Amino acid sequence: MSTLAKVFVVSNLFLSLVFVTISGVLFAHEQHWKDKAESRQALVEKWRGDYDVLADTSKQRIDGLVRDKTELKSKLDDKEDEVTQKNTQITTLKNTNTELADANKRLQQSYEALDQRWKSTDQQRKTVMAELDRRTAELARLREAKSLSDEQVVLLSAAQGESKRTIGKLEDQIAGQQKEIDEKGSVLAAAKRIAPNVIRMALEERGVGVVPPVRGKVLGVSEETKIVLLSVGREDKVEPNMKFIIYRGAEFVGEVTVEKVLAQRCSARITLVKEQIMVGDEAATETAIGI
Repeated sequence: MSTLAKVFVVSNLFLSLVFVTISGVLFAHEQHWKDKAESRQALVEKWRGDYDVLADTSKQRIDGLVRDKTELKSKLDDKEDEVTQKNTQITTLKNTNTELADANKRLQQSYEALDQRWKSTDQQRKTVMAELDRRTAELARLREAKSLSDEQVVLLSAAQGESKRTIGKLEDQIAGQQKEIDEKGSVLAAAKRIAPNVIRMALEERGVGVVPPVRGKVLGVSEETKIVLLSVGREDKVEPNMKFIIYRGAEFVGEVTVEKVLAQRCSARITLVKEQIMVGDEAATETAIGI
């Protein structure tokens, strides 16, 4: 056998082995792809079932989401309306806030004005309190004077009854006393121009007797009882039955005789009258005229 034939035989043998090998590989590979295809088909069927389930679930979720979207849209619309209302309220509140700010400014100005008025009022209050203290002290003095006046009223009331009994007699004596009044007026006018010692001497010669010089004022007059209240008393050496001449300026008004004597006051009966005796008239003993 030639070398070429040998090479040809070996080549055929090698090619046969390669063909057999390739055929086996292709068969095995075809069987593998078949199994793999069947496996993939089962997997596809499984995926398809899962897809259907997922699709149903997704559809339900989508339907739910659509419903939720509808509800959310309705709520959103409600919220938008509410936001619109809130914006309107905010605008109103802003306007109200502006008005309140203006009102607060006015109130602040009013407060400052009131504060100034309060300071002024406080100063006035202090002044009023000082005046009140003064008035209180004055009231205390007036109450003390009132207690004396009450005592004098009692005395005057007691004298009222007796005075009524003497009114008739006094009316009978008026005519005679008028002449004496004129004389007393003349004496008073002359006495104001004469020194006190000369007056005392004249009184001694008339037998009247010397009385201490006392001056006072008429504090009260009772026309009904013919009693007057004088501003002098025991401390001024006033005694019962002492006579006081009542005058107004340079005019003779009347004459009174002391009946009741207190420490600083006395009550006297009107014995002579030329004019109506009034509160504030001067009262003096004859020895005090001209002093």
